[in-house]
Amino acid sequence: MAQATVEEANGGAAGAHAILESQLHTFIRKITTVRISLPGGRSLERSAYTVLVQLRDRGPQRGSELAVALGLDMSTVSRQCCHLADVGYLTKTADPRDGRAHLIALTGSGRRLVDQGRTARRSAMSELLRAWPAADIADLARLIGRFNEDLTRVHDQQTGDAR
Repeated sequence: MAQATVEEANGGAAGAHAILESQLHTFIRKITTVRISLPGGRSLERSAYTVLVQLRDRGPQRGSELAVALGLDMSTVSRQCCHLADVGYLTKTADPRDGRAHLIALTGSGRRLVDQGRTARRSAMSELLRAWPAADIADLARLIGRFNEDLTRVHDQQTGDAR
């Protein structure tokens, strides 16, 4: 039990929460120091990759929609989109519903980049978890999914966002 004391571990639900908080802290610290590595030695900032994945999964969107969906500042999304457009991964076109706004979409290069990134990440995950039984991996995925759903619900309640 990394960083959790024996007293915390023996404290029932409170102890389990303390251990979970400690483990999540370690996980977040480690995962945020890892850059998104892509084939060919390329890398992206996490927020840039997140923008690309959102567009790959959900299709063209306005910058404001991206910011809300990703929980990022509009300034972060705008900066990332400008950079990603400059390097050929995104295009901006007039929104047919409102000519004053723009829709941001992936280019073919952007789609290939996301697909390559996902393949690389899944390969790294497979390597990391190679000694784990399939049932443990399925349990981890299920529990993280449940945790993320609850985080989304709480976030939406706090921000007034009703997705």
